[in-house]
Amino acid sequence: MFVESIFAMAVDCRARLADTSVNYDKLDRLSQRLRHLAEFPQIAFYGRHMADQLYQMSHVLWKLTSALKETIEGLDTFNALQPSPRIPDSLLEEARAWEVSTHTLCAQVQHVCECVGLSSVPILLDNEYAIVISTISHFANTIATLERWAEVDPRLRHYFVPVKSWLSSQAEISVSSDSDSTTIVQSTDAVIDLLLVHIQSMLSAFPEPVEKTDESERDRYIESDYHGVRNLTQLLKLKQTLDCLDSALLQLAIHSRDNIRTHLQRFLPFIELYLQLAQQQLVAHSEWTKALFKLDFVLCSVTQTIAKDGFCRPPEGDGTETVGDTSEASGVGLGSGEGTENVSKEIEEESQVEGLKGDDDEGNDPKDRSDDNDAIEMTEDIGGNLEDVPDDDEQDEKGSDQGRRKVVGR
Repeated sequence: MFVESIFAMAVDCRARLADTSVNYDKLDRLSQRLRHLAEFPQIAFYGRHMADQLYQMSHVLWKLTSALKETIEGLDTFNALQPSPRIPDSLLEEARAWEVSTHTLCAQVQHVCECVGLSSVPILLDNEYAIVISTISHFANTIATLERWAEVDPRLRHYFVPVKSWLSSQAEISVSSDSDSTTIVQSTDAVIDLLLVHIQSMLSAFPEPVEKTDESERDRYIESDYHGVRNLTQLLKLKQTLDCLDSALLQLAIHSRDNIRTHLQRFLPFIELYLQLAQQQLVAHSEWTKALFKLDFVLCSVTQTIAKDGFCRPPEGDGTETVGDTSEASGVGLGSGEGTENVSKEIEEESQVEGLKGDDDEGNDPKDRSDDNDAIEMTEDIGGNLEDVPDDDEQDEKGSDQGRRKVVGR
């Protein structure tokens, strides 16, 4: 159940994060549009109809750019196939310059469309409307220029006339605002009041800062923190704030065109601070979602291991052991038997080996003890075998005269 609970928390956090992120992105885009409006506080047109006209204009301009490019390629091919009389260089240069200017204007109109699409209530600023006027004029000039080119060289009519006919057949593009909407608009003061209410709701839900205490001392701290992060994200109320800003922007476009800068200077700083708070909370929410999924992954891995292997399992062997095999082991104590290592270095006093006196020495055959450098001398006889060991040049002369000593542990 614990694994399922953590997974349910993680999925819920992710779902809430996805919904809130969409509203935050819209609110951030709207704040960008408000900053544009603060820089150029004049609204030329507004409404969905105006936005549709701009998108149509951008589409026609993009097609015209492609048509002029193909026309220039056709002129170059014509020159290559008919060496004389060639197309005048002045006509080719003018056609290329016209294609470049059309491409540049197309990029500007696309940028205007992107800016208009930042807000749910499309608005067209005065500086952007100047680009629209230039585009409409460019369409008319292009039609006249294509007709003039066709008259300069009748051989090239099949290049210019189709483009001119297509451009003339396009519906006349005119930009206008929507009729007065019946939507109830709010004043800009309502935006400030709404943001203050949101902050008060957050403070009432979390009146005091959370003290940094040991998590082991808190009961159900994972569930408690999960509810805290989720509730704080919900208390941001980004959707409600977004609707309020859209209504305030519509109010500026319809009724407050003369005082746009004054109204924006009042509530735009509140919007900036509110966005910073929302961004920090969404970052914390995303980190918490990541931590929950990671915790659930670890729990699932542990549960799978326990279900598969159990709580205890002997180490797996390599399958090469046979019955009766023995191996050397150290630290198993002193006693009868045949040792493979000299344990004299582990004996600190004689009392440790008093119990070995008189033990049976059967089977203790003499072995080479040339490397027993840790042998000790005993004052009492404990029944050890007498064996030859090499003399050590660094030992005392009195000890070296004996030449023989009893070795313990053999």
